[in-house]
Amino acid sequence: DRLVQDLKYLEYDGGGWSTASTIVQTVASAVGTSLVFDQSGNPHAGYLGGELSLRECGSSDAMIATSSDGGQNWTERTLLVAGDTGDTVGHWMSVALNPTDGSVTAAYRDVHFGFYEQDGNARADLLFNGGENLSPDIGDGVNTKLLFKSDGTPVVVAANMTQTGADGGVPLYVKHGAEWTKKQLAPVGVGPSLATDGQGNFMVAYYHPSEKSLKVVESADLEVWTAAVDVDKSLTNHGTFASLAYDSAGNPGVAYYRCSKAGETDCVPDQDGLMVAGRREGRWHTWEVDAGGGNVCGSYSGLAVDQNNTPVSGDQCVS
Repeated sequence: DRLVQDLKYLEYDGGGWSTASTIVQTVASAVGTSLVFDQSGNPHAGYLGGELSLRECGSSDAMIATSSDGGQNWTERTLLVAGDTGDTVGHWMSVALNPTDGSVTAAYRDVHFGFYEQDGNARADLLFNGGENLSPDIGDGVNTKLLFKSDGTPVVVAANMTQTGADGGVPLYVKHGAEWTKKQLAPVGVGPSLATDGQGNFMVAYYHPSEKSLKVVESADLEVWTAAVDVDKSLTNHGTFASLAYDSAGNPGVAYYRCSKAGETDCVPDQDGLMVAGRREGRWHTWEVDAGGGNVCGSYSGLAVDQNNTPVSGDQCVS
């Protein structure tokens, strides 16, 4: 049997949440979905959908769905078909709006034969748009994040946990004309998040597993990057599922998962939770958003800032 699941959409109007509508019904895990609004306020969702894989128990194509009526009805388009060899393309979809022409595109992962470690995860490709290959056959593309510079230049960050050396850790890809350049931002890193203040400044957050710490690096030109800075000084196991956002004044914030309190080596449900940190006048300050009681809460966190500079965050909480 194949696990069927619904990809849902709902909106908050300032007073409450709308009734959830179904974007699409997919099969098995979506392995990373993404949402962006265009200049008319229409939502666009990126996800793993389409036809069933020939070799796996799930959907296999990179898809984008668009709604023009507030999320009630959705129209799908296929960004890339996996093909007739059993590939699965569309893991870790990240959709973004090109500010120069309003187009919505995506960066995502092709895991080939995903159930086979040798030909799947370890040899995955990082793809852009209709299939431009940024990083062939080295396992790139976990937690892919795509953004654009104001001039329409695409910028992609992802994680590579199958390689060591120059190909591992957190690579940054920037397209110049027809060519992509690659820079390693960190030799080790999990779950990177990418954000820009819209004025040319970029920040990347990632989790360092051996140091059990959430770190950020930033740049004003995508060439020179600062040394890594620890966001949370509590010396606990924290920082996975990072999600970055800037407010209109250029202040960065990040939502993330706190695995446990200081001194613990494993995640403890009654000590974990959702955290948010914000930088003001050069210093990071942290807040506990949801301790979750005895539940496992704080994973798959997301952070956004509305037009009133109010931070909005969500996470997964499992009882």
